[in-house]
Amino acid sequence: MVIHCPSCRHPIRIVDVMPGRFAPTCPSCKKPFALTIPDGEAVEPMVEPAGGAAAEASAPSLEAIPTTLDAREPEPGYSRLPRGTPRLVGGCLVLKLLGHGPRGKSLLARPLSLASRVVLKVVSADRGRDAIFVERFLREALATAQLSSPHLIPIVDIGRDGSGTFTAMEYVPGASLAEELARRGKVEPRTAAAWILQAARGLAVAHAQGIWHRDVKPENLRLTPDGLVAVDDLGLETTPSLAAAESARERASSKGPRGKGRTAAEDAPAKAAPIRRAAVGSPVYMAPEQARDALLIDGRADVYALGCTFYHLVAGRPPFAKATAAELIAGHQEEEIVPPREFAPQIPPALNDAILTMTRRTPEERYPSMDVVVDVLEAALGLRGDRATPDEEEYRAAVGEAAALLHDAPAARLRSRILVAAGGAWLALLLLLLAMRAFRPLVVAGGFGLLTAGALATASKSLRPSGLVDLLRELFLGGGIRSWIVTGLGALFLLGMASYGGFLGSMIFLTICVGGLIGGFHHYVERPYLVDREAAVAKVRDPLRRLRRSGVDERGLRDELIVAAGPGWEPLFGAVFGERALAAERLRALDDPTAPSGEGRRWWSGRLERLLAGLVQMRRDARLRRLFQDVEEARFEAEGLNLMTARRLSWRVSRALIAAASEWRDEQSALRGGRRAPGPVGPTIAQHLRNAVEEPDKILQGRPEGPGPLAQRLEALASRVFGRLPRLVLGGLLLAVFAYWMHSHEVVTADQVADAAAQIGRAAKAAAENADAGVLRDVRVDIPVDATQVARPLGDPWVPGPFRSIPAANVGAAGLLLLASVAFRSLGVGLAAYLAAAVALFGPALGLTSAWLDPRFSAPTQAMLAGAVVLALGMLFGRR
Repeated sequence: MVIHCPSCRHPIRIVDVMPGRFAPTCPSCKKPFALTIPDGEAVEPMVEPAGGAAAEASAPSLEAIPTTLDAREPEPGYSRLPRGTPRLVGGCLVLKLLGHGPRGKSLLARPLSLASRVVLKVVSADRGRDAIFVERFLREALATAQLSSPHLIPIVDIGRDGSGTFTAMEYVPGASLAEELARRGKVEPRTAAAWILQAARGLAVAHAQGIWHRDVKPENLRLTPDGLVAVDDLGLETTPSLAAAESARERASSKGPRGKGRTAAEDAPAKAAPIRRAAVGSPVYMAPEQARDALLIDGRADVYALGCTFYHLVAGRPPFAKATAAELIAGHQEEEIVPPREFAPQIPPALNDAILTMTRRTPEERYPSMDVVVDVLEAALGLRGDRATPDEEEYRAAVGEAAALLHDAPAARLRSRILVAAGGAWLALLLLLLAMRAFRPLVVAGGFGLLTAGALATASKSLRPSGLVDLLRELFLGGGIRSWIVTGLGALFLLGMASYGGFLGSMIFLTICVGGLIGGFHHYVERPYLVDREAAVAKVRDPLRRLRRSGVDERGLRDELIVAAGPGWEPLFGAVFGERALAAERLRALDDPTAPSGEGRRWWSGRLERLLAGLVQMRRDARLRRLFQDVEEARFEAEGLNLMTARRLSWRVSRALIAAASEWRDEQSALRGGRRAPGPVGPTIAQHLRNAVEEPDKILQGRPEGPGPLAQRLEALASRVFGRLPRLVLGGLLLAVFAYWMHSHEVVTADQVADAAAQIGRAAKAAAENADAGVLRDVRVDIPVDATQVARPLGDPWVPGPFRSIPAANVGAAGLLLLASVAFRSLGVGLAAYLAAAVALFGPALGLTSAWLDPRFSAPTQAMLAGAVVLALGMLFGRR
């Protein structure tokens, strides 16, 4: 949180925010002043000259913002946290406290399922107890999360746990425009106009979908080291008063799903709903109509606030320099703004007029939309010409040089040759082993290659293919602690089986070999390549920064890089704009055939990312449905409905919300891909979600109305029975029974396995000592297994009577089927896995055989094949 000293106007960052009235001293001019930090939903602290009411003893810590330019800031890492700050929030490991105030805490964190960092905005405890506020806050965050623009910091997740209600936003390095303003004092008008133009482009995307920021100010505009401006906190400026006012007026309009079960008497005399006014925003930049009632604003209020921010950047001071919030609000509503040319004589007339038009007192006198602001600023900056500027020519040439350097550098050539040669040799080896019918070496070689490729793609900084590894990690580990527990138990089970089977030494040796290969690749190949890549990016960075400072459209800059770099654009694009942007660009090429990234695209490019992104989105949607069901239920109860009615309605509304968001995404994808004619503009995402809350039945046509209490209990029971953890435990138990039976009947004994493991261990040790891998080829592990013995029934006294007739091999097959299903979270797959295991176990006894297969396969084998088919069908259709 940044304030300004009333004496010297030096910007000051409040490090430790707490409500109260204080008398701190300015770190710059050393003069005391009065600081009031309101409690509850007040939006901004108030700064006044020294004097007045007595201050509290313990003032918050203040920190002067430096006035010298910083170097490119390092990415923050792990640090100690103040007492009361949770270390784990919503599946994210908290690294650092960035700030906190009446609205809540801002935390730097790393998701357990991803390698990238995020900024968590955790709602304060008092706001988190307001069910109506929480519902509005999360609904607006859900709408904002659907937007995509390089000038909007995206919301990547929303949730609620024991730490509170939170949103996760992508971490963007750099500084706010408030800090840049503090360092510079004033900003050159054309540079300021380019920054405001970038922010206007992002806000225009939000306004087109019915989402207003409500608190545009320099602190909420972030400038990256490469000159990109992104709007922060979009969709997070809801306050309890705004949420309560929206809820009251919505109820007054008789909208929203209702049913029997109100706690108040329904025949009570009707009373007019009181008109509640909502407060939100910063008085320094707040539009006059927003100060009167924030519920009645539209996008022109953001136009006003952006104009005031533009004024502050150019003039070095806000439009009205008042001491209190009341005086600031009165100034915006009653006084005329002094033209910015009075403080910045060098400002071009077009920019001076643009600022004055953006800051007119009445909305009708301002520009009607943010799109018009973009058009006006582009014209004022001379960006409407068709001829390329010298900076654009330099950028195009720099991209060509960088792409050539990245492609022709010795390290890049060596890297490419090693990867192609290693991959080709591995595939040739697999084909050779397959032709020789050497299946055991085939499995070992295949596993070694896949393990090496997976570990290399995960650990390498240059081979991570456009976020593919992040998608895989989120798919398998994105379910929170439960996913980590399941994965850990699965790993322990595999280690246990390897130890029991005598393969633990081989596995350790294999892991050491993989680690050595990755270490050698990183030291001798990847490090020189990364140096060359950084040199290539450095060629592009300065021209890119100058073009952004001139206001050139970001979409055009990215398309120009793709065209100028040629077919090998992806490595350079990812290094300059980031992995998320690269993944989005590859998906864009699938939707939009006219995109430059779609030219010459291979048929498979981006399709794997789309498949994985779809699976990840399915998991997110399921989690969001559960989240909004709880949130909507609490809201309905707060509005006076009884528990049963609230639970029934919340089930419908939560599913309608997620279905509406999915429907809007499909519409946008169809528009981009030309699968739908532009035609009339459809409902915005905000309207989609509002309709889902008010009329969920229209969204859920043809779907069940919703479960009653018994159905909800059955659903919870099904999760405990058919979930991943029960399948993992039961599958491991069946395999353990099979292994014990094999040992007790001397089909495969533990001594045989131990001798084989010892033989492999001695050979591996000799190979390592003599640096001769040929020793491993001479290893012969011969454990004779009689297939007729494995197909015998269990029949032991320790086996319960009904299960003694089950063939032993079928017990092991049923365990493997259950373990294979653990990769899928769906309850449908879980049900199919149990059915498949039952078919494998009891199929022979029930006569589930085929006369056509009898000559080829025995009854136990047919049961195992039938179980595999059932599980395959469940994996294909049950996860939907």
